Amino acid sequence: MRRALVGCLAVAFVLFGCGGSDSEETRSATPAGSSGTGGSAGSAAGAAGTTGLPPETPVAGASGGMIVPPSGSVGGAAGATAGSAGTAGSAWATGGAAGSTGGSVGTGGAAYAGAGGASSAMGGAAGSAGAMYTGGTAGTGGGTGGTGGVSTGGTGGGATGGAAGATGGAAGVAGTGGGSVYVPTLTAGMWDDNANYNVFLNYTASQGNYANVLPLFDRATTDAARAGTTQRGAFNAIDIALVLDTTGSMADELSYLQNEFKGISSAVSAQFPTADVRWSLVVYRDAGDEYVTRGFDFTNVVSTFQTNLAAQRSNGGGDEPEAVPDAFQAALAQSWRGATAAQMLLWVADAPHHDFAVQNMRAALTSTKDKGIRIYPVAASNANPLCIATMRIGAQVTGGRYIFLTNDSGVGGGHSEPPVMCYYVTKLNDAIVRSVAMELTGKYVAPSPDAIVRVVGTPVGDTCAQPVVPDAGGGGDAPATGPDGAISAN
Repeated sequence: MRRALVGCLAVAFVLFGCGGSDSEETRSATPAGSSGTGGSAGSAAGAAGTTGLPPETPVAGASGGMIVPPSGSVGGAAGATAGSAGTAGSAWATGGAAGSTGGSVGTGGAAYAGAGGASSAMGGAAGSAGAMYTGGTAGTGGGTGGTGGVSTGGTGGGATGGAAGATGGAAGVAGTGGGSVYVPTLTAGMWDDNANYNVFLNYTASQGNYANVLPLFDRATTDAARAGTTQRGAFNAIDIALVLDTTGSMADELSYLQNEFKGISSAVSAQFPTADVRWSLVVYRDAGDEYVTRGFDFTNVVSTFQTNLAAQRSNGGGDEPEAVPDAFQAALAQSWRGATAAQMLLWVADAPHHDFAVQNMRAALTSTKDKGIRIYPVAASNANPLCIATMRIGAQVTGGRYIFLTNDSGVGGGHSEPPVMCYYVTKLNDAIVRSVAMELTGKYVAPSPDAIVRVVGTPVGDTCAQPVVPDAGGGGDAPATGPDGAISAN
């Protein structure tokens, strides 16, 4: 899939007129009349159009989808009243001097290239989510002010001086058009395979088609990982590495994160104002592309990380597998703080490792686990089944949680329903903020009721009803319970 998400930019131009100049004539025989003064300049330009912003509360689409329709606001106001008239020259006995030139040009209204007027929205088709709205038409710019007239000169023997300068330019025309287009959101669910351990065992046992290329771990290793999730501690510092596939099929996800990162960071800071939060970035593609990996080490300066992220573009790829083990090794080589901070690797991708690199993939996941870094993968649009299975294995063995995009936003390619029992659908940015909160507090954090877009299954708080799931490890059928005896609905 190849797609791009286009934002809109509103640019205001202010057109300035040129002022008239004063002139004076003298006669050798007698004093001349004094010069008439010019008309004053027209007043300032009309104000630029304001940017339309969407309301905060989503509403239902025509077929059950959630939409957030904004509306563009009006353009700039008209330029104010033009310049005043010039004054007359004084009277003299012998010939008034020439009157001054006319009033200077009034400034025009601000030209406003609105990036979108009122936006439209539509519901999803046949029970699917409502599609996100699109932008309206661009506004037009304001006109320039008129030119001031020129006063006439005094006659040779006239008693009075030059006539007053003409008035200044006319007021500028108001800019039209509305505000910029709101960037569509992405929605996601979350699942904890350690809290639903029998479900995970059954899932991995069913992946026979990928048995030779999956980075599987033995039962003792996965059992130990599950036990470790009951011993989470709280921290006041966290290192978060964003490991991001930037091939051509990842345009939606890259654009979303570039637009939403500041809000994500601000939400984390608001919830944990004293926490020391550091971000790092690794982007990757594959051999033969512009680059294989490109890394930016940890920083607690949000603007630095945001600048690095904003500079990235999606391109390349072609064949489906990418250099995933290389990306993990690049991330592991960065300056993690170890046991003094929570450590989280946010892996956003839609394609798996190469078949020949399965041992390198397993080694990368092992090293991540050994360094105490928890993987929170995000399965993007049309994610490959091998990629999804690798993500769930990585999240389970490191004590993280599996995040997956859903169709609720109507953005991007298709997202298959995952084989999990129950989950909440929220915006992706909310899922990321909750993930950070869970790593800082060491506890499960439920979504707020107003953040929930859709509910799958029968969650009761942070648990689900207990379905019976076969134990693929040979222990017999058992309820799919977590360490606390219930299934976690993340």
